[in-house]
Amino acid sequence: MTGTGHSTIKAEPNTLANIFGMVGCVCCFLCPCLGCPFLTVALLQKSTDFQFDDNKRELIVHNYGSLLNSCCSSTMEYSYDSIADIQVEVDPTSTVNGENGCHIILESNDGSGAHTLNRGFIAISKGNRIAQSIKNKIGEQQEH
Repeated sequence: MTGTGHSTIKAEPNTLANIFGMVGCVCCFLCPCLGCPFLTVALLQKSTDFQFDDNKRELIVHNYGSLLNSCCSSTMEYSYDSIADIQVEVDPTSTVNGENGCHIILESNDGSGAHTLNRGFIAISKGNRIAQSIKNKIGEQQEH
């Protein structure tokens, strides 16, 4: 999504949440004991969008449920000036599409420390691309 002073890095569709949600719904009709675990896993999946508001000079991070967008939603806002660095931290306990998962970490320079931006699982290759995109966008804005 782009507009005047706005751009967004949207989360990709979460295939795991969609498949588990469909299987869970079907199984709930046939055998609720079998369907509930599938629905639980589907409902616990998270997605993260990163929006850049150049007018307010803020990075807006929106975490939400992958299956139900309104489920477990949270929004965090960081001014461009408060961002010292963006790092990618490998999470060896998670695997996404055959790769290690990761967390995108925002290092702030306003004394509030490090902040984990994503609540869901992101593959390390995708996390590196997102982190580099955020760094590039913030760098462009700090030059102006």
